Amino acid sequence: MYCFTYANSMNCIFRELTLWSDISSEHPIFIKTVAELSGIKLPEDIIQKLLEVHKSFSNLNLKIKKPIDAWHLNYSCTMRLRCLIEEFITYDIKFIKLFKELDKYGKENKVFMELLNHIHHEQIFMYKLFNDLLMQIG
Repeated sequence: MYCFTYANSMNCIFRELTLWSDISSEHPIFIKTVAELSGIKLPEDIIQKLLEVHKSFSNLNLKIKKPIDAWHLNYSCTMRLRCLIEEFITYDIKFIKLFKELDKYGKENKVFMELLNHIHHEQIFMYKLFNDLLMQIG
């Protein structure tokens, strides 16, 4: 983690967004892959929701990775970061809610359940982190 929940610069927030949007984009793929490899049959609607979460975070990650020289430490940079954080939080809430549906599958598979538990807790951590950072930039 770059900011340790203290935003000491716009750059640290930018790095947090880059890191966690990338990780969040991979989490749905891990869930889908481990389920498939474990013989856990997830319904098609849940698979589609996982793919939507993956796509949302991947697209956000691309937005965040726009050339750094376009980021100036001024009002527009702050507003852009604020919008990106709000977008992250929106996708994160959607993903966190999906765990209620995912928890119905693979209960007998400890590896799958541990993966779900780990990812769920990490997404909650990110939700708290970005809400904290959002409050700091005003």
